[in-house]
Amino acid sequence: MDDREESVSRKIRDAGREWIPFVAVVGDKEVESGKLSVTIREESTKEKAKIVEMSVSELKERVLLAIRGKPFRNLPIPEKLSERPKFVGSA
Repeated sequence: MDDREESVSRKIRDAGREWIPFVAVVGDKEVESGKLSVTIREESTKEKAKIVEMSVSELKERVLLAIRGKPFRNLPIPEKLSERPKFVGSA
């Protein structure tokens, strides 16, 4: 979950750079409609992102299908990006 104080477009760019397979944007429009705008990396091309509207349950099914048969273990890092360590190097 990206809870940083960054713009939505910055968060989406960062998710793309980090190879996040599903990026769901939740705003006022999504809350009202009950549908999420989800970018699916696997179906996107370099030129065009594949954005699909789906419900939370549809997204959950899609994620479960994508991870079926793969080993699962909890990550050793916090779930929220704002709580993760930041590495700053000197140049």
